[in-house]
Amino acid sequence: MVRASQAGFRSDIEGMRGLAVLAVLLFHFKLLGVEGGFVGVDIFFVLSGYLMTQIVMSQRFIWTPSGVLGFYRKRFWRIAPAYYVTLIVTMLTIFVSGWTYGLPELYDNLVPASIFAYNITAPEGPGYFATTANFKPFLHTWSLGVEVQFYLVWPLICFGILKCSPKAHIPIFVCIIALSFTASLILAFNDPDVAYYSLPTRLWQFALGGLIVCLKERQFDWSGAWQVALSQLAASAVIIFSIFTASGAAWPSFPALALTVSVAFLLLSGNLRGAIISSALSCLPLRLLGRVSYSLYLVHWPVFVLSYSFIEDYPSSPILRGLGLLISLGLAIVLYVGVERPMRELGRKPARFRELSAPVGATTLLLIMAFVISDTDRMRWVFPEQNLTHVLAVNYRNTFQQHYCNTPGWNGNLCALGDQQKQPVQSVIWGDSHAEHFAFGMNDVFSKREKSLHLFQKPGCAPVKDRGSWSSTNARTECNTYNARVLEFLKNELKPKRIFMAGYWSANISTEVDGVTKEDPIRAKQFFSSLEEVITQFDGAATSITLVNQVPGISNGKHVRPCKYGAINAEKCILNLSETEKQNVIAQSHLQNIAERYDNVDFIDPKAVFCPDGICELVKEGRFLYRDHNHLNQFGSRIIAEQLFK
Repeated sequence: MVRASQAGFRSDIEGMRGLAVLAVLLFHFKLLGVEGGFVGVDIFFVLSGYLMTQIVMSQRFIWTPSGVLGFYRKRFWRIAPAYYVTLIVTMLTIFVSGWTYGLPELYDNLVPASIFAYNITAPEGPGYFATTANFKPFLHTWSLGVEVQFYLVWPLICFGILKCSPKAHIPIFVCIIALSFTASLILAFNDPDVAYYSLPTRLWQFALGGLIVCLKERQFDWSGAWQVALSQLAASAVIIFSIFTASGAAWPSFPALALTVSVAFLLLSGNLRGAIISSALSCLPLRLLGRVSYSLYLVHWPVFVLSYSFIEDYPSSPILRGLGLLISLGLAIVLYVGVERPMRELGRKPARFRELSAPVGATTLLLIMAFVISDTDRMRWVFPEQNLTHVLAVNYRNTFQQHYCNTPGWNGNLCALGDQQKQPVQSVIWGDSHAEHFAFGMNDVFSKREKSLHLFQKPGCAPVKDRGSWSSTNARTECNTYNARVLEFLKNELKPKRIFMAGYWSANISTEVDGVTKEDPIRAKQFFSSLEEVITQFDGAATSITLVNQVPGISNGKHVRPCKYGAINAEKCILNLSETEKQNVIAQSHLQNIAERYDNVDFIDPKAVFCPDGICELVKEGRFLYRDHNHLNQFGSRIIAEQLFK
């Protein structure tokens, strides 16, 4: 085949960009029931593959070092200026506003984002669809990392393709698509985060856009305009269906293939008679949205994250979220007019060495900002002390694990606390992550009393013989095996005088009914019978057991977010006891029942400390007491330990 000729401007592609960014915005701002709007990024990938292939396989493209460098230069000035302005303004806003919601992870996000590599490090953290994503202002830069990496390798791939026989061009594109999609399919089910974020598993979407460039050189025998119209209607139905219903599970796999092929078909048939969807995409509103789509994509996510963090009713108010979308549109227009459009023109002019000073300076500034937030002491340069409560809590937990939980053979699940000079160990606290959060304070209390303490903890593993048939098979097996080992060790080797058992009891017996999480009496009976099986192993022995109730749970909305990150207001940072008791009625009843029936078992309740007069105080001595909605930080743990574990 001959090289693809440089095509003229296509208004339907600009409209398709508008549709793609609109889908992403409606998804992120949770508007109009759009559940799969993240597929807008997939649409962008196909469009980029089509447009970049058009450029580098054009007869006008000059395959010399200066020609290829010119391509890179134009791409850089198209992408980088608005990108760096957004990152810098976002960081300045964070510093000025005192935002510390995602500060412990922000350093790890900012450094790779500043060099278009966020997608490479993103699989190490929580997934794209996790709730914690709402506190990551640079999460959306993963797709731009993929784009930039594609720009770097695609001219080299196309150069190799052009060196082959024209008859081989389409088969080569098909091979690239097949290999990349196969990798995507395998990883989507085995390592979904890598599949979602990586260029190799996304390359097939770009390549499919490139394949369309080759196919447009062929003459297709369309029987009539009606055939084109019906085919475009079918393709658009798949796209709209994906936007409203796509699931992030195992993406990109076969559902992504259907979407990507549909977008590719619209590109292929856009100039044909009967292309009614392409005509619809050329409407002025979508085109205008498409024109600012890049700037809009850049600014919308920081707007959402900061609004979600600071405005109490933001998650529950569609009006506020809609306003956030409109604010994003306004900021995008400013960014487009003031930065993106003029800087894009700069990329079309001869290169000057001094132009490098701007990106180098921007990257340097971002790295300096990253340096400031990489250390708690330096954070105090820009953030008030009370705003750093959550950061200190996260850092403390990591230090705690490293310092105390390195007992050989226990993989971090056995922590030696208190005064370890005092042997033998006579006290143990055993449970899931709730045992760990009590142990922060117990460590101090036992050290002061010159007594030793062992913590046995494994997240998600309450101290029961059988976690329950409703648990996943892997989690159930792992917890049951671990708890059996702890039980054997306590009975036959350590033989402590007192065992504190702690857990997130209600979570272990809860199920979702009509979108509401409730305790299940049937699960509770089975679960607490399993707890009794453990307790009876010590019945009659010289071991006392204390069942520790869970701390009052607090919502992630009005109570946690403002108080947790520094907006300390003693009047607002409270919780009615009647509200939190609803979450733990059945579990607490079972625990109290067990304590009454066994002579060596008693029951203690943190609510006696937190909620003495029916009002639970979430702040004491100017410090928020929680790490998240159901775990104490080290400050809360110390207060509980000093009063509860006497």
